[in-house]
Amino acid sequence: MPLYEFRRDDTGEVIERFFKTWRNVPRVLTSRNDPKKELTRGVRATRILSGTRKDRYGRGRQVLYGKWPIHSQALAYHPSQVNRKLKEHIGADIDADGCPILENPQHRRKVLRRVGAVDRSGFD
Repeated sequence: MPLYEFRRDDTGEVIERFFKTWRNVPRVLTSRNDPKKELTRGVRATRILSGTRKDRYGRGRQVLYGKWPIHSQALAYHPSQVNRKLKEHIGADIDADGCPILENPQHRRKVLRRVGAVDRSGFD
C-alpha cells in the first residue's frame, strides 16, 4: 500500500497515512476520512505532493508523488561508477546517490531502451 504524507494546517506537523489505492487518497485529510481516526473535529491536513524527508542514512531525499522528474532507484548505479561518459551513454543526469533523473515519460522510455532494461508496466 502506498504511503502518503499530509501536513496539519494547525501545527505544521507531517503525518503519514497508508491508502489501498490512489483513488482513495483525499487532497485534504479530515476527521471523517482519516484512516487512523487521530484527527479531531475541525482539524485539517493537506496532502504534500513533494518535499524532502530523511532516508535511513539520515540524508535528505527528494520525495515526489506522481510528479516529474523522478529519481529512478531501479536504474541506479553505484556512486563510484558515475562519470561524464556514463551520463552521456544513458542520456540522463545522475544525482549524488547514483540514481538517473528522468524528466518525463518519453525520456524514461528513451533511457530504458539505451540501458537495455525491460519495464513490464508498459514502458518498453
